[in-house]
Amino acid sequence: YHHCCCAHPTIPKAVVKDTSQAVEWFLRSIEHGDNALAMCNLGLIYMTGDGVPKDDVTAMKWFQKASFRGNSKAQFHFAKKK
Repeated sequence: YHHCCCAHPTIPKAVVKDTSQAVEWFLRSIEHGDNALAMCNLGLIYMTGDGVPKDDVTAMKWFQKASFRGNSKAQFHFAKKK
């Protein structure tokens, strides 16, 4: 997802953004381990309403979980919204 992930030179530039697919993959990643980056990305998706209904409560839930796992971007957003 573009908010937390960095562009990688081997990823084709013509990849179409599909937020609903991204949400699904982030959730799968979290199910298989504590993935703070995926949690932060979910927080950003719900905070902005990018491809999903905007939901600050859900965004804060994901920012809080990612914050407890040391993700600094999530810590910033969590502290800003508190």
